[in-house]
Amino acid sequence: MNQTEWWIGPELVAFGQKPADYDPAAFQGIHAPEVLVVIDEAGGVPGEIFEAAESLTSNERSRMLVIGNPDDPTSRFERVCRPGSPWKVIRIDGLQTPNFTGEDVSPQLRDLLLSPTYAEEVKRSYGEDSPIYQAKIRGIFPTQQADGLIPWAWIRAAQSRTIQPGEPREMGMDVGAGGDLTVIARRAGSVVRIIEAKATPDTMEGVGLLLRAWREKGATRLRVDSVGVGRGVVDRATEEGAPVEGVNVGERANDSERFINRRAEVFWGLRERFEAGDIDLDPADEETAAQLSALRYKTNSRGQILIESKDDMKRRGIRSPDRADAVALAFASDAETDGKIEIW
Repeated sequence: MNQTEWWIGPELVAFGQKPADYDPAAFQGIHAPEVLVVIDEAGGVPGEIFEAAESLTSNERSRMLVIGNPDDPTSRFERVCRPGSPWKVIRIDGLQTPNFTGEDVSPQLRDLLLSPTYAEEVKRSYGEDSPIYQAKIRGIFPTQQADGLIPWAWIRAAQSRTIQPGEPREMGMDVGAGGDLTVIARRAGSVVRIIEAKATPDTMEGVGLLLRAWREKGATRLRVDSVGVGRGVVDRATEEGAPVEGVNVGERANDSERFINRRAEVFWGLRERFEAGDIDLDPADEETAAQLSALRYKTNSRGQILIESKDDMKRRGIRSPDRADAVALAFASDAETDGKIEIW
């Protein structure tokens, strides 16, 4: 256990600790008539830690102060903040902070606060109803859209999870066009990370990006969205001996009774991995998390699942989910059954 202590003369007046492996027992055995327990980053603190900490404040003159970001709608912190909770809840709306209200604060403090530029970028990229806008800008626990493909809570859980890298080691590449970025995701078993995200106005530059990632990071298969400019990347990378497979996401699904096309099939397979808790996402990659949370799906009159297209997303003001697409392609082998992936 890591612990820091503060003393006034012979008297211990405060200490801070981060119990190893979230051991609830580390919070027990503290006795005093007036105890103040402060929990920071409360959204990531398990329920059993909350319960152990609450046991320290069971007498009349003790209190708890819980501080955190409203990221996980399934956390104990969310229950604390619900309407009707016995807790005194103070929500800080980013739009009511000094950089938006004009309140006079020191320049040093102003530089640390939420900026209008960032808030506008999140709004423009993902919309005001997106989980990341609700949590990061408005200070509200995000609600899951009824037609959202991957719930925000599943995404946050994947970012908090640690899984050892394993097999297979494969890459997925979404080729940018019309100003969108070209993005490469690499998976090692259940662990996936974005390893490249770059504008590639020239097709051959995209090929070079893929070949360099393959040679430096290693992978047994490279899956590239072969629709449009992606086909040129597949052809040229194949000539260079790379193990490339072109994935035409608009083609018929392997399970065509259940899915309208390969895009729906591949993304649903990714959803099932999130649901099963079998994926490890970069905890610092908010962009990929936001893109995954923005995806929507529906069922048509034949009962087939279809995923919202990029064009439809753009029509509602959401930019291309290039990082989410690359992640889905990296896991595309999970949805294979009878070789429907094109091999050029």
